Amino acid sequence: MTEKSGRKRSFRPDWYKLKPWLEYSQIADAAFCYACRHFPSLGKTAEPAFTSAGFRNWKKAQYSDAGFAVHEDGDFHRDAMVMWQEYKQVKSSAGSVLQLQNKMYAQQVSENRHYVKTVAEVLMLTATQNLAQRGHREDMATSDNPGNFRKILQLVVRHDASIADRFVANSDVVTRYTSKNIQNELLSVMADMVRKQVIDDVKQSVYFSVIVDETKDVSKQEQLSFVLRCYCRARIFESFLDFKPAVGLDGKSLSDLILHTLQSYGLDVKACLVGQGYDGASVMSGANKGVQQRVREQAPLAVYTHCYAHRLNLVLVDCCKSVSDALDFFALLEKLYVFLSAAIPHKVWLEVQRELYRDEPPRQLQRLSDTRWACRVTACRNVRDRFDAVMMTLEEIADGDNADRAVEAKGLMCVLDFKFVLMVFVFCDLLGLIHSVSTQLQCSSINLSCAADLIKTLSETLTQKRESNDAVAPLFDAAETMCNKCGIEAKLVTRRQRKLPKRLAASVVEQTVGQRIEICNQNQFRQHVYLPIIDCVIAELDARFSAQATTVMLGVQALSPKSATFLNQTDLNAFAELYRGDTEDLGHEVYQLKRLLARSESSSQQFAISDMLGLATFMEPYRLAFAELYRLLCIAVVLPVTSAACERSFSSLKLIKTYLRSTMCDGRLSDIAVLSVESKRSQSIDLDSVVDEFDARHQNRKLALH
Repeated sequence: MTEKSGRKRSFRPDWYKLKPWLEYSQIADAAFCYACRHFPSLGKTAEPAFTSAGFRNWKKAQYSDAGFAVHEDGDFHRDAMVMWQEYKQVKSSAGSVLQLQNKMYAQQVSENRHYVKTVAEVLMLTATQNLAQRGHREDMATSDNPGNFRKILQLVVRHDASIADRFVANSDVVTRYTSKNIQNELLSVMADMVRKQVIDDVKQSVYFSVIVDETKDVSKQEQLSFVLRCYCRARIFESFLDFKPAVGLDGKSLSDLILHTLQSYGLDVKACLVGQGYDGASVMSGANKGVQQRVREQAPLAVYTHCYAHRLNLVLVDCCKSVSDALDFFALLEKLYVFLSAAIPHKVWLEVQRELYRDEPPRQLQRLSDTRWACRVTACRNVRDRFDAVMMTLEEIADGDNADRAVEAKGLMCVLDFKFVLMVFVFCDLLGLIHSVSTQLQCSSINLSCAADLIKTLSETLTQKRESNDAVAPLFDAAETMCNKCGIEAKLVTRRQRKLPKRLAASVVEQTVGQRIEICNQNQFRQHVYLPIIDCVIAELDARFSAQATTVMLGVQALSPKSATFLNQTDLNAFAELYRGDTEDLGHEVYQLKRLLARSESSSQQFAISDMLGLATFMEPYRLAFAELYRLLCIAVVLPVTSAACERSFSSLKLIKTYLRSTMCDGRLSDIAVLSVESKRSQSIDLDSVVDEFDARHQNRKLALH
């Protein structure tokens, strides 16, 4: 309170409402300006009455030309009020300066993670679709084709404004993360996450088998494909794991590479590796120094299985080499393919098909495969279904102006006789049966019991055909119908008999001297052509699959519900001893399982277990009660049958490492192959986890990712 001229005056509290910047000090009995004191402007002079000395002239406080009004009109006060308002906005929205910095940092991290995830998604797309990521010249400013990866990323940038600033002309190229090294790191991170899923499934399964096959890539490098077979989540998985370059092709080098690869992923090969599947090459299957024997020295439970599909293929190879008529037939079929694959004949071939089969697409004659003989059924079927078009094509070419092609076409027309047509129908029938079995053998979920049943069924079917006197008659009728349709004489042509040399005229000839038995009728064809082919196939089946009577096969059959020896105690005991099981506990479990199955069948009319996989699913809730039996069942279902999974990875290899990508490093090849072959697992990867792992592998990233 201030007293002047006998009148007392003081600061009034209602002034706070009128002037929000006003503050009062009871000690100094003076008013001050909060904004001017706390937010002074540099380079400007403050008013001392409201900043340091204090304002006490309460009489003039509300005057329009003095006091508060004059102070509010000053530039110093106005700037202070502006700064005060900005401070309050910052305070209300973001808190402290540190909090504001943290928010901006978090936003930058979020944008960086979004960008890295975008780069990873583009790499994932190109890998799973088997597209080449890189181009010959990858500078996007000067190159018209910098590669699929950069082009797709450029397209994404056009539709995503949040990452467009990274690709402006003057931006930092380093933080774009598009270099080959960053690509390799991201591919490695994603591939390792897929491999981790595979290894987790294998460890959950406990027991597993390894399937290995070898091929040569476009750069002449020998590549080994690794596939793991395991039982997990009531399913059988054959999962591709890796491509490894083979340094040496001897038994020791290959076995060391296989064992080292498995151990590098933390797998216990000594206790958990129960099977190994390879082809029949001596370096792999050798009983003394082969790969399978060397692996068994480190993993004694790993039983070797020769690929069933390879064995079935070798049956046909040996058959066609042993029977001269079959060898001649396929040689002629190959000649026909070569002739009609030339430019001009192929054009005529397509035109004739369009004319004769207007509602069907043209077919192509198939090249005969040297490694997959069962696939020759496609070549035979195409010739059978388009034989009239083949003959018309040859006739048109024979009447053409080109003498060389005309002579060759006439020569083919002469040898495409009734016997050739008959052989086409014979091999369509025979190869059709074998191709069906071969296709089923390549299924990843098949087990040894089913494979043995398929081979046995095929052998029985061929035996029935051999014993039947009417098996050839339908083939003869179909061949005659085809020949009559195409204007070919429907009879077996006899050729001039070759005479014996004069020096042998007075001798008794016990061995052939070049003569062939002339086939004139259906009975002779059955006796000298059809039956030798069938006999050769049956004999080869018996010879190459005779090992099915081993301890392993008998044990597997004893675990198959449809087998006649299901739960046979003797076979199961031998199988258990091979895998170090407890035969005493096994005997009690077999007895209890029989009672459990009988009770389940009586209580449910729909109860049916058809195979070992179904039995394993049924026993899973009781796995603790039937520990030994369930263990043997899990081992039986993971034993390898074929190496078809490795063959499928070779198909991806040919799409990934092409002529233009022949210099790709082995690590990048393996990572892309994992993402491509295991595409379903790849699509389930969490991209946030990819970014976290990518950030953790390097401590000094140019982009802040956490």
